[in-house]
Amino acid sequence: MNRVREWAPLAAAFAALMAVTFWLRPLLPIDETRYLGVAWEMWLRGDWLVPFKNGETYSHKPPLLFWLMNAGWHVFGVNEWWPRLVHPLFGLASLGLCAAIAKRLWPGLRDAANYAPYFLFGCLWWTVFQTTTMFDMMVVFFVELGVLGLLCVKDHRAYRGWTLLALALGFGILAKGPVLFLFLLPLMLLGPWAFAPTVSKAKWFLGMTLAIFGGAGIALAWAIPAGKAGGEAYQTAIFWGQSAGRMAESFAHARPIWWYLALLPGLLFPWFFWPEAWKAVRGPKSDGAVRLCWLWVAAPLLAFSLVSGKQPHYLLPMFPALALLAARGLAIRGAAEIVNVRLPGVILAGLGGFILTIVLFPSQSPWPQVTTELSPLWGGALMLGGLFLIFYPSPRRRLAVKRLFLASPLFVAVLHGAGFGPLADSYDMAPIGKSIHAIQEGSHEVAHLGGYHNEYAFVGRLEQPLHEVLQLEALIAWAHLHPNAFAVVRKDHHQANTFWVPEVLKHAVVRRPYRTNEVALVPVSALLALPTL
Repeated sequence: MNRVREWAPLAAAFAALMAVTFWLRPLLPIDETRYLGVAWEMWLRGDWLVPFKNGETYSHKPPLLFWLMNAGWHVFGVNEWWPRLVHPLFGLASLGLCAAIAKRLWPGLRDAANYAPYFLFGCLWWTVFQTTTMFDMMVVFFVELGVLGLLCVKDHRAYRGWTLLALALGFGILAKGPVLFLFLLPLMLLGPWAFAPTVSKAKWFLGMTLAIFGGAGIALAWAIPAGKAGGEAYQTAIFWGQSAGRMAESFAHARPIWWYLALLPGLLFPWFFWPEAWKAVRGPKSDGAVRLCWLWVAAPLLAFSLVSGKQPHYLLPMFPALALLAARGLAIRGAAEIVNVRLPGVILAGLGGFILTIVLFPSQSPWPQVTTELSPLWGGALMLGGLFLIFYPSPRRRLAVKRLFLASPLFVAVLHGAGFGPLADSYDMAPIGKSIHAIQEGSHEVAHLGGYHNEYAFVGRLEQPLHEVLQLEALIAWAHLHPNAFAVVRKDHHQANTFWVPEVLKHAVVRRPYRTNEVALVPVSALLALPTL
């Protein structure tokens, strides 16, 4: 019963967050639509070995996410809700693994295992990314599984531990390539000194080597036959481009070394602004478990800071370590009479007040077109949440953690309502996709001017690839050969001005907003009729 009571708020917040996401936000171009498009082509081909994007082999990501999407379609039928749940479910499972790791690290601190999932879910960037269709929650899950394996070895359960580590490495590579080594390898190499002094170093490194070979075997069981089936270029891409090639290209220092540190306050809201969390992370005297957590944070943060290809979601696999440190410190500190949560409340109320202000005074808004469609209820909800934290202090730490963790789901729900409510049409690729499908069913070919990222493949259930042309001259030449065909033209493409004229647009099958611009599906005969051509 206690376990149900501890997990009920997390499960309710997850369910509510996913309901808001499905209700208010369409699949986002270009990433989410691309990944569902790749899974859709796998479904059409019945080929689980080599992923394809728009008829060409797709080597940028390994296949695990696409396999899981297809597996769900075999059970539930082709739908949109299942593939959108796969990534968030890994995030939910990661909360459970985080609690399991806390139990192994500090078996005498029951509250640490109770606090840790709340700290993790409550991080704003975690909450944001838990609603997406990406790969990083899968990486988090397998990093945590690897850490759990190392802790099993530390507790003299070597066979189970090294098996878990091998599974984590193998399936982690199939999830997003070898990036999880940045998180696990420092723990594997320094474990005998940092947190496992009772384990023989010789046995540790022998087991680690066998686990690495086991993980490599899992990944190669797919990669070797896939490379042979996909051809030489695909083989080179999955063996080189996913590892050393991508890493070598990223050392251009496009972003400064301190960039991640500057982002951390926002990524870790509201905990970064809660004094109790800082006291908890500092905590009392450190031990091997604390050293493990700090190594889990510091090593990848340093590595990613030195690499120029910086994205905030790269840091997600280190968030469980921060949650564990905070949970351990708070559990040791015990109960408290009144816990101050005012500063996060002030920030939350301020953000709500900002939304209310631009809604009530749209002429002062930096986004007047969006502001006029906003409901003041979204800003009001955020403001009320902040005021509740300000004026109703928590009588004990456990209640304060449960109240504060809700700040991030509330903020993300408001972000969906205030942001994607008015802008949903601009990110909904289905109308264009369905129009392309209807044209292709009529035996007409469709070209796409500029880079095509599979935006329309799944939402339109397309069964034929689009003819991708990058240059205006190539489209004109193709149009002469296919005078009954159609073309997708985006206004933001640097060569689209030639076509974005009334003489062409009046013939458009469909014309829609596309993110911050527009897109149209037009017959190529209208393009060829232009006097400038």
